[in-house]
Amino acid sequence: MGKQESYKAVELLVNATLEAQLHNPIPQRNNPSSLPETYDPAFICSNIKLELISTGLAKNGAGRLCLYGPPGTGKTAYGRWLAEQLDKPLILKRASDLISMWVGATEQNIVQAFREATHENAVLFN
Repeated sequence: MGKQESYKAVELLVNATLEAQLHNPIPQRNNPSSLPETYDPAFICSNIKLELISTGLAKNGAGRLCLYGPPGTGKTAYGRWLAEQLDKPLILKRASDLISMWVGATEQNIVQAFREATHENAVLFN
């Protein structure tokens, strides 16, 4: 069982226990398929209007972005919003999903991530 599957299994077990005790479940966090209801890219500090990026990506069909900043500043939320605007699924990969201690494995993981995104016609976000 992988790391993500282990987290999901523990979360499922904890939520089932909480539900049995008539408590609320653990709120979903970092769910790539959900976007906060109040999300607005206009509040992101940027030199350009971020809404124009989705228009350009929809027109060209491909592109690359480099978002940077401290944790919790909206980078992943923007990726979710972008996928939603393009009406495409989002594939969220963390560095820990890609980086390997084995020679050549990191490169293979990156190639596999791009293949997965191409196969699913998805937005790949790291």
